[in-house]
Amino acid sequence: MKKLNIFLMMALALCFTSCEEEWVEALPQQNEQEALFTAEDFVANNALADAITLTAAEGETELEVANFVSVSNLPEGATVEFSMQMAKNEDFSDAVDVKVSNAANVATAKIADLQAAYQSVQGRNPEARTVNVRYAAYVVNGTEKVRVNSIDTYYGVAKVVVTPYDPGFRMEKKYYLVWAEDPDAISLDANVVELNHSDKDVYDDTKFSVVIDVQGDFNWLIIGQSALDAKNLDAAMGAEEGMEYEATGLLFAKNNEDFPGFAICHDGTGKYQFEVDMYSNAEEEVYPVYTVTPAFDNLWSPGNSNGWNHANSNMLFTGDYVTYNGYVYLDGEFKFSNAADWSHTNYGNAGEEGALSTNGGAGNLSAAKGVYWATVNIPNLTYSLVKIETIGLIGGFNGWGSSLPMTEQFNGPKDLKYVGEVTLKAGEEFKFRANDGWDINLGGTFDELTPGGANLSVAEDGTYIVTLDLSNLPYTATVTKK
Repeated sequence: MKKLNIFLMMALALCFTSCEEEWVEALPQQNEQEALFTAEDFVANNALADAITLTAAEGETELEVANFVSVSNLPEGATVEFSMQMAKNEDFSDAVDVKVSNAANVATAKIADLQAAYQSVQGRNPEARTVNVRYAAYVVNGTEKVRVNSIDTYYGVAKVVVTPYDPGFRMEKKYYLVWAEDPDAISLDANVVELNHSDKDVYDDTKFSVVIDVQGDFNWLIIGQSALDAKNLDAAMGAEEGMEYEATGLLFAKNNEDFPGFAICHDGTGKYQFEVDMYSNAEEEVYPVYTVTPAFDNLWSPGNSNGWNHANSNMLFTGDYVTYNGYVYLDGEFKFSNAADWSHTNYGNAGEEGALSTNGGAGNLSAAKGVYWATVNIPNLTYSLVKIETIGLIGGFNGWGSSLPMTEQFNGPKDLKYVGEVTLKAGEEFKFRANDGWDINLGGTFDELTPGGANLSVAEDGTYIVTLDLSNLPYTATVTKK
């Protein structure tokens, strides 16, 4: 009976098709591909010179970037258009699109758009550097636009040496803090400390910093590598006269005729972070800016969950003395503190979501009961909390798929553990992660787990009981073979 019904439906379908030929339902196209124009002898060129210099004053100027030469089977009345890519890598794995205009078989690009693409792949460094360019070609015939040959075919592949815009300032790769107890005794022969910097290009990360344990009078200047090499203390930078005791301000060279710099006088003992931003838009002009802030290794989280006891609260850690992170167990009201007592700086409610206040009368912060990944930015006085819904194991044992959930074993903030059972092969790598995602994960070594740390492994095949301990810093884990 079922077969008869199927044949009947097929017959009816054929009937409707025969009787209503003017209406044909098109099936949806699967894996839609770009329409192609096959042309084995298609010729197009990169029109940019081997080396070009970009200037901001000519930002609206159009440069010819690609042109069509010939093809034997171009339809009458059809034209050729191009799209353009620029990349740092020869394989174009980091390629970005460049905005172009097309007219009369020629593509042009504004200098400003070439500059934007260049910075996307090479950064803000003003030194001349080589980029790779290539073009996809399209034949346009009326309202139809089709790509030439294949979606992987490019023309005019070339290397171009680009000198980008002059940024109006010059960076050195290294800067130093030089200090003495007496401002008149500052010398390049003693008390010279190199400032730390990230692994980014100095034009892309213009901030340098160092933490110093200050004990007594401390007067300081900043000097670049070239001036230090030349033993030119007059090129060192300090504060404008009258601003020497400020914790933040503009920097001026000692030999600046209009605003000579003077040694900055630091008032206070203990750890402080000295940070210099060598490119800061202050007063609508570019100046180096310095900031001095207290530097402490940890934050505490006293509150309801720990009886407002600093020693019983979870701690946050830092790698830059700016941003602090850590797992905290909260249950209602709490505060952050930069010491294990109430005599130092406490961070409370600033009256708006995510904002902190150091005002002594600031109200408490609050969070529902649970474990959180806390982030605090001290200079910005901001914080965020991410609720930890799950902690799990992930690795080669499950193809790095979904996390294997671990079981909570809580007995207060100082006994904050997760336990799981997993079968591992010798050398098989794994990690811990929260909420089945990669934003919050731990690796490194079992004795010192760190955010984003290296993958972990065991030496022998077997089934293991894994215990993750988030109670104290550093975070640790134990793996016990069953």
